[in-house]
Amino acid sequence: MRRRGLTRLWFALFTFLLVGAMGVVTWRVLDLERRRHDADVVAKQQERTRLALWRMDSTLAPLLIREASRPYFEYVSFYPAGRAYTRMLRPVDPGEVLVPSPLLTGAPALCRLHFQIEPGGALSSPQAPEGNQRDLAEAQYVESARLIAAADELDGLRRAFGIEKLTKFAQSAWMAGETQSRDMRQDERTRSREENAPADQSGVAGQVDDDVEDAMALKLDAIERENVARDRVIEASRQAQQIADSAYVPGPWSKSKNGPPSEVEIGSMVATWIPRMGADGSDKHPCLILVRPVRFEQGELVQGVWLDWKALETMLLAQVEDLTPQATLTPLVSHANDAPAGEARLAGLPVSFTPGPLEVQQADWLTPTRTTLGVAWLAVLAGIAAIWLVVRALEELGERRGRFVSAVTHELRTPLTAFRLYSQMLADGMVSDADTVHEYHTTLKTESGRLARIVENVLAYARLTDLRSAPRTERLTGRELLDAVVPALTERAREAGASLVVDIDDAGSCALEVDRQTIERVLLNLVDNACKYAVPNTEDKRVHLDAKAHPDRLELVVADHGPGIPRHELATLFRPFRRGRHAGDGLGLGLALARDLLREIHADLRTEQRPGFGASFVVDIPCANAEASAS
Repeated sequence: MRRRGLTRLWFALFTFLLVGAMGVVTWRVLDLERRRHDADVVAKQQERTRLALWRMDSTLAPLLIREASRPYFEYVSFYPAGRAYTRMLRPVDPGEVLVPSPLLTGAPALCRLHFQIEPGGALSSPQAPEGNQRDLAEAQYVESARLIAAADELDGLRRAFGIEKLTKFAQSAWMAGETQSRDMRQDERTRSREENAPADQSGVAGQVDDDVEDAMALKLDAIERENVARDRVIEASRQAQQIADSAYVPGPWSKSKNGPPSEVEIGSMVATWIPRMGADGSDKHPCLILVRPVRFEQGELVQGVWLDWKALETMLLAQVEDLTPQATLTPLVSHANDAPAGEARLAGLPVSFTPGPLEVQQADWLTPTRTTLGVAWLAVLAGIAAIWLVVRALEELGERRGRFVSAVTHELRTPLTAFRLYSQMLADGMVSDADTVHEYHTTLKTESGRLARIVENVLAYARLTDLRSAPRTERLTGRELLDAVVPALTERAREAGASLVVDIDDAGSCALEVDRQTIERVLLNLVDNACKYAVPNTEDKRVHLDAKAHPDRLELVVADHGPGIPRHELATLFRPFRRGRHAGDGLGLGLALARDLLREIHADLRTEQRPGFGASFVVDIPCANAEASAS
């Protein structure tokens, strides 16, 4: 019992370690799968963010390039033509012919107002001419409603910000743009050095967290896009500078009306936000403007474009509605280089882009990884169950061996003791009465038979476990088989004070291929059990042997009129070394041996419930012609 408990303890410890290891492996694998799914979602989000930024930057590029490449002299309502001639090809003096600005005749889309701050501090707009120029524009070029609306926009700009505030924000925007450009170049040089770093530093770089790497990749992508956009704007400014250098355009700021200003320098166009306050002191939505400096020897101009941010925002979000339907654009009022965490920055405008939550399809529950884990768990559980069955089988085998040794020892000790006692008394002449001597001889005969049956059962059971041995079969009919075994059965019933009732019916014509000794031993065992357990406990001392032929088998039934077999003992009735509660002495091998012997010759033994009877056992023996047909 102690060894059994130790074995189960080791099994429990092994099971705990194995299940714990599988649990850890399962948790790690599922965690890696979850991380991979999250990484795929993040990668998909970043890919959509990059594509959305590319679309919006591509949409903004024509507007920014157009405004950056616009000549500085188009910021006045009418400017002098560079060269003019009469019909007679006589040159016209410079400044005598004025040409309307394209900004006067047709204002570009998405632009609320173009404005200019002259060196003296005057704020003007090409869309809102004053004096005689307004009369001329209203008479020949522009509707009065448009001029009135542009004048209202100019007055609103003047009242909301003022000249000093506009100039201040323009200068800060230029400085921030220069700093940002310098930082971008520095970041690009740093990235170039990292890409060209020696191979021994790759291990350190490989230790960077995945999220940090993704953020750096997104930032570098934004830097690259901003560099491309800035290069385009710079190229447009350079073209505008070439146009300004080659054009003969004296402006109203020029002291000399006989020639163009010398050494005109046009700066880069920079986008910035200007916060504004309402009349009640509350914060209103800031204004998005594009400003640039125009420097020449007489002074410095500030030229800018007031963009229609609401229309621009609607247009940009419409470009990415299929990618990020819940995206938002947020003005970056401060001149910071980076957008807030989780957001990206447009290349051409100080605006942060928030893609919003990504609608990602839920991962399938049954994935290859989970299928593999399920199969592994089934294999582990099946292995644990198999090991447990082996442990139980070994425990049962040990118990069976113990019971076998105990039963054999007990069963052998009783007849051997009787043999020794009676033989010694007879040999020493201690018994002189003839009847007593006859009784002792009868007892010795009975005990010898009992001892022979015990030895035969043990040897027969041992033979069943030896695969090299095989039963010896012979061909005979059912009548011949019963004629050979009935006398021994009748004698055993008579010895127990019972009578054997035989009903052969039509079983004599059935041809059999069996071992006669095996059938005789099985039937004798069944009749012996009836004589020992049924006859002493009933008034009806009959034991029945019925034979009935079927097309494919011969059925032999041994029944008695005893108390029968309890229902709870039917499940273990044919197990070796298992004996009923009221079975008395014995090895518990009779029924198990009988069934195994019958199955060895392709027959079988079973129980059945027959009305009016106690225990009823059925021996099914296949007919020889049925076996031939099956073969």
